Amino acid sequence: MLSVLSGVVGCNTTDDPHASNATTKTIDPSFLGSGNEPPWTVALYPTKLVLTRGYDKQSITQPIVRYGMSFMSEEYTVSLKPGPCFDSMSGKKFDTTVVVSAEKETLHGCGQELN
Repeated sequence: MLSVLSGVVGCNTTDDPHASNATTKTIDPSFLGSGNEPPWTVALYPTKLVLTRGYDKQSITQPIVRYGMSFMSEEYTVSLKPGPCFDSMSGKKFDTTVVVSAEKETLHGCGQELN
């Protein structure tokens, strides 16, 4: 079963951004999905999604709530289905089928956990 959104946090911080040992606090996405025609990617974080769409790579970030294997935001529902998925252009194999649904469109693709 997928352990999506367990959260990966790097917490080395300093008050002085110019210090030689300064690092920033980051939270990496737990899952990344993508599809083709039109090109899109969705990154799932513990509390948000980032959907990037089109050839001009327009991004939208929205808070999410998880319901089982679905992640819901104000405008989108991202559904994950474990099992083999093959990219429609490259043929690359992924572990999960991804469906991003909105009121007027549905995007189909593949994805994988990142941690």
